[in-house]
Amino acid sequence: MKFVVIPLLAFLFYSCGSISFLSKKEVYSEDFLGKFKVCKDSFLKNQREHAILCALQIDDRLITPSEQALKYNFIGVVKFVSAQYADAIGFFEKSMPNSSDDPALEAQIALNAASCYFKLENYERSFDYLKSINEANLADRDKKKFFQLGHIIAAQMGEHDFALRSLINYLAEVKDIKKLKENPLYSRLFLYYSHLSAHERLRLIGDFSGKSSIVVGVLAHQELEESFYRGELHTVESLISWMKEEFSGNSLIESWIADYDKRLHSSSRVTTKSIGVVLPLSGEKKDFGLRALAGIEFALKKRYKDSEPPRLLIRDDMGVAQVGAERIRELVEQESVGIVIGGLFPKEATEQFLETRKYGAMFLSLSPVDLGREEKNHLIIELQGSVESQVASLFSSTFLDQYGKRGAIIFQNDEKGKNYVNEFWGQAEQKQVQIKGVQAFTGELEDYRKTVREILGLEFVYERKEERELMKDINNLRFSSYMRRSQELPPEVDFDWVYIPVYPREAMQIVPSFRYYDAFGVTYVGGPSWRNKTMMKEISTVGNVLFVGDDISVDADLNRSYVQEYAKPMKLIELAAYDAVNVAAQLIGSKDFDSRYEFSKSILGQTHLQAASGGFVKEDDKLWIKQMSILKLKKKGVQKI
Repeated sequence: MKFVVIPLLAFLFYSCGSISFLSKKEVYSEDFLGKFKVCKDSFLKNQREHAILCALQIDDRLITPSEQALKYNFIGVVKFVSAQYADAIGFFEKSMPNSSDDPALEAQIALNAASCYFKLENYERSFDYLKSINEANLADRDKKKFFQLGHIIAAQMGEHDFALRSLINYLAEVKDIKKLKENPLYSRLFLYYSHLSAHERLRLIGDFSGKSSIVVGVLAHQELEESFYRGELHTVESLISWMKEEFSGNSLIESWIADYDKRLHSSSRVTTKSIGVVLPLSGEKKDFGLRALAGIEFALKKRYKDSEPPRLLIRDDMGVAQVGAERIRELVEQESVGIVIGGLFPKEATEQFLETRKYGAMFLSLSPVDLGREEKNHLIIELQGSVESQVASLFSSTFLDQYGKRGAIIFQNDEKGKNYVNEFWGQAEQKQVQIKGVQAFTGELEDYRKTVREILGLEFVYERKEERELMKDINNLRFSSYMRRSQELPPEVDFDWVYIPVYPREAMQIVPSFRYYDAFGVTYVGGPSWRNKTMMKEISTVGNVLFVGDDISVDADLNRSYVQEYAKPMKLIELAAYDAVNVAAQLIGSKDFDSRYEFSKSILGQTHLQAASGGFVKEDDKLWIKQMSILKLKKKGVQKI
């Protein structure tokens, strides 16, 4: 398995091996400590058998029960380091009854026993020992091990409150929110958190009062958002008050608080009789904006033939993200709109959504936003398919049953790429898919062959030294009489398919590089942008090239009507805009809403929405996931698999 950028966490617990042997004079005699030091020195010199014999020669009849506990704990440590876990447990359990006079030793013995049972995959007994430990009695370095083991074992046992508290403490040293989000364990915080009831979550947050934990601040922000959308305004006020006191001086958390304070006290009036539209209607992107506007106007005519359509409040963002955010603010504050259609390009979409989110307005984005799952909620629908929607389709049973459960990913090491890889990891864990390779590249490269070499295991020459020498000899024999490019190692293609969520420019250099290194028969999977004429012409012949996208066989009557109206066919931008109007109509229904909270709760109560390019399903009462297809790229078009 090849992991270069994001390594797997190898939870190898050496807590027993790195134990600090206690020497409290009030519990242990000088004579005993002198003999015990000789045994410790042997152990530290890696003379394990001698260390055990040394300890066993200390006569139990001549030492106190506490000294016996320290002696047998020591022998257990040596057995643990020697991977003799069952024997080690016997010594730890023999020492436990005599350790009560030394609370630190008692806690440490329990942690050692828990580690042994974990190694033996007896998670129930391991968890029993963990629950018996008073963490205050552990040394600081042992507390770290306790919290690490605690969140893993508790999760295995379905004890999510214990798991979350352990993980919060384990990550307590992280003081920067950006670094916290980059931590591989970040997604587990929300996984454990989601299993708790609202009451349990609030109690947990309160229990960490006074610690100013960044981790708890992030969870409190999540609870603030969920409480706001549930309409629990008293809880929102209480959380805001608590966070102001707890995180005074933290500029990012203070900005979160200010956002919700503003939303809480701003006007809650909302109208669904008007829809805000924010598009580039001037500047370099004007033509794209006009195409989207045509799709919106066409949808209004089709849907509201026999009734009065909602009023469009159209604003020009000039193709500038910050201008678009300002237009959103004006529409929500001055016009009280409940729905905004916009975000024609990812950068603008991201800024505009962040602004609508502040006010609890619904955002129908015409392109994906560059934010992770935890930053989104039920008030955004990405009409061309979010990162989450694309990856969900990739991990569908239809795809996995046909193409296999061993995947790899190549991604650009930026915010968007990280969103893809984080979602990839999460889905793989849920669907029990083996991840055989994870490889990132930075920036726009002229040559992507090094990236491909790494995913194929051709950079790990030391690890494959013997194989390399053998292949070198074979190649010398085969090619001694004529010239040919030869490589010293064959590629390691231990994955069934590789996901490459990049734009066509990068894809057209990455995909052919596999064949350059003799990796034939690879299945490549890209994103919606791979529906590209150049890709069809240049890449479709190099192997099995697939992509996640919409099955846009637009209804013939719909397209004919559009051509009659605008003298041109309906394409992706027009179709997304057309879908936006129809989705908005379903969200509004026939109701009038007295407040923004009431409208938000109405949206929260909906689970399915229909659109011409594919339906949407709300996942876990939060994210809208588009039902997308896996399509095969062919020289003359695409084919749904």
